[in-house]
Amino acid sequence: MKWIGQHIWDYISRFRNDVYFENVENGATDTDKFLIIGASGKLKYRTGIEMASDIGAVTPNVYGSTIKLLPSDFVANIDGGNTKFGVGYVDTAGSAYGMKVGSADTELFAFVSIPEGMKATHVDVYDKDDLAIEVFEVQINTTTMTSKGTGNCNTTLNITDVNATTTNFLAIKVTTTVTTNKVFGGKVTIALQ
Repeated sequence: MKWIGQHIWDYISRFRNDVYFENVENGATDTDKFLIIGASGKLKYRTGIEMASDIGAVTPNVYGSTIKLLPSDFVANIDGGNTKFGVGYVDTAGSAYGMKVGSADTELFAFVSIPEGMKATHVDVYDKDDLAIEVFEVQINTTTMTSKGTGNCNTTLNITDVNATTTNFLAIKVTTTVTTNKVFGGKVTIALQ
């Protein structure tokens, strides 16, 4: 009987009672895996990012574990004065491309909602001049801003992790210095809490 068991190929098992797995190996890279029953009835798994997407916990700019920041996500603060309050999009390819401020005193901000069940871990902003950036955790129901890290554009900023809540979001500040500064976009890296 032992010989038969060792030489059965493509054996299909169906279980009607509880199934236990002993000595289950931990995943090497993506340890967030959830067992599911596929349409065929087979036992399969989905990653944490896939599960978050399945339940609708992601925004349109989410691509896998990244929230994309588009040029239109950046807005100007009022530091440049009321007469130079906006930003302009320069659509010339090359060094002129990107979001441009109307005043050297203006700072650009991008506001990012962290999907439910996720945390923000890293921020990248891409620009022409390696400008200074700072990332804040902000609440929709208070006026406080808590710094989560500082760095420069074109270098990944490892922020203090920010878990999503019902009231928080990220505010990403880019400190411009002259009106020729241009911001191209960016990304926020997310992971399961």
